[in-house]
Amino acid sequence: MAGTAVLSAFLPVLFEKLSNPALDELRLLRGVDDDLRNLSATLSMIQDLVEDAEEKQFKDRAIRSWMSKLKEVAYEIDELLDEYAAEALRLKLKGQRHVSGFFYCLFLRNGLFNYKIAKQIKAIQDKLNKHAKDRDALGLQMFGSTNRVETTERTKSSSLVDDSRVFGREEDKEKIISILLSHNKSTQIGLSVLPIVGMAGLGKTTITQLVYNDVRIRENFQLRMWVHVSEDFDQIKLTKETLESASASGFSCATTNMNLLQEDLYNKVKGKRFLLVLDDVWNMDFTKWHTYCNALVNGGRGSKIVVTTQNENVGRMMGALPPYHLKELSDEDCWKLFKNYAFVDGNSTAYPN
Repeated sequence: MAGTAVLSAFLPVLFEKLSNPALDELRLLRGVDDDLRNLSATLSMIQDLVEDAEEKQFKDRAIRSWMSKLKEVAYEIDELLDEYAAEALRLKLKGQRHVSGFFYCLFLRNGLFNYKIAKQIKAIQDKLNKHAKDRDALGLQMFGSTNRVETTERTKSSSLVDDSRVFGREEDKEKIISILLSHNKSTQIGLSVLPIVGMAGLGKTTITQLVYNDVRIRENFQLRMWVHVSEDFDQIKLTKETLESASASGFSCATTNMNLLQEDLYNKVKGKRFLLVLDDVWNMDFTKWHTYCNALVNGGRGSKIVVTTQNENVGRMMGALPPYHLKELSDEDCWKLFKNYAFVDGNSTAYPN
């Protein structure tokens, strides 16, 4: 396999494997959970650089070489994660054969194996960090950079989705729809909030887009709103964008007066059963969250807010409903996803090697 498109398609597969429940057995080892989380965070940063590199690699041989070497590291990570998952499963089965689990517990405390994993992950991290440090010399930018406004804007989500490129999420979709269509008791501020929690790259936004556009959701909710939040939980900006989403297509609100914005939004949702999606929320400031929600308490019975987040604490703070934890795709669905992005028309048979 060759080409940078293969790498950009392969990175989501690595995120899926990093969230594999099979690795939970290894996370019990001291420091391993932190190592895997750090690896996921580094890969997220690399993913941003890869997207920029894909735009520039056709004109820059050095960037093509950088991508080729990075692809080798990605395959190395893939092999290690498969090895860890297989070993964790073997040890779990071994432990189950001992009623007391004594030998299994001994293994989990085995410092030698712990050291092996830590050493391997550190070696991978060093390679990834070296690639990340090369970004300045290569002129690569990360999304979110202040001098790359057009890229930052492009990465903001919308409610639209191409469902032909989504695999293995039908069960998740049905479960989430079932939750949203149920009439849960209102919270103290009159809102039912469903957090969808999962690590980067799992497809939280995608599954929420599928739910948002389902005909049952369209028929049940009189008003649907979608707002991309990200790191900046600015009450004025967020209230303004929520009001614009709730209004007619093309409506733009010029005022920045918080009182006027909240009054308008309060009246806009009054008596209407609404669904509001807040995508990619990072902020954990309850005061800001409560202030923003003051404009939404006037909605009709059965109104719901869906919050997508990587942070379990954010989900707990915002959610009146139990968080929905999005899990990894099956190996079969990972392969379907990989083929769809890596090969023309998803046809891998044209590339037997």
